[in-house]
Amino acid sequence: MAIGFQVLNDDRSVLLDQNFKTYGFVSKTTQVSTATSSNPAWGQYLDVWIPDAEEIVAVRAQNEAHSVCLANVSRSGGGYIQRYVTDGSTIVNLDVYRFRPGVSAGGAFGMQIFNDHGELVYDATTPQLIVRDVLVGTDNFEAVVGDHNYETGKKYAVVFGGRCGRSWRTTQFTGGGGNFRINEYASTNFFTHGPGKINFKVKYYYYYRYTKQHQVKEFNYRAEAYSYLVVDVSGI
Repeated sequence: MAIGFQVLNDDRSVLLDQNFKTYGFVSKTTQVSTATSSNPAWGQYLDVWIPDAEEIVAVRAQNEAHSVCLANVSRSGGGYIQRYVTDGSTIVNLDVYRFRPGVSAGGAFGMQIFNDHGELVYDATTPQLIVRDVLVGTDNFEAVVGDHNYETGKKYAVVFGGRCGRSWRTTQFTGGGGNFRINEYASTNFFTHGPGKINFKVKYYYYYRYTKQHQVKEFNYRAEAYSYLVVDVSGI
């Protein structure tokens, strides 16, 4: 480069420069799941609000026995709501870690890097988003299922890059005046964690049964593309 600042590692890869914005730690909060009264098929859920597309949210259940999935993303004003669903009726405490570019912890000393627009791109006093692994695929959302082992003693959270999975409907004639029993299902990857690792399992996050006096169309859809960031949240 002609002008600017770079930090390189021993294989000459760029670790820091004035062009790349790092994501600094904003906050850690704990949200408690609740059961919806309007649709009991959802079970326990948590809604996490994200103010804009620049903010990255990583989640991690406090209890290793609990797992969560991303079930839905919807617009809310200028931001988004991510709905996480648990794997049962037990109340779940979910740790929510927020990161965004241009964050400064306001320390009295330490290195800061600005780009040519005067925007803060790195602050040495602020914990940074540390990506331990990138899990992506396009052909089969179940390919990520299983253990992903990393460093023992570290804590890992997951950033859900979008919703994947399967949704389907079945119908069954039951008689009794021409009634049909309709069953609707949805499944996706649930995330849990253990010492130095994370795990994905495919589970139902939605099930709904009802009756109609006429047959309805069956369907079977699969959204195969998945993307997850495994984030090291040790010490924050």
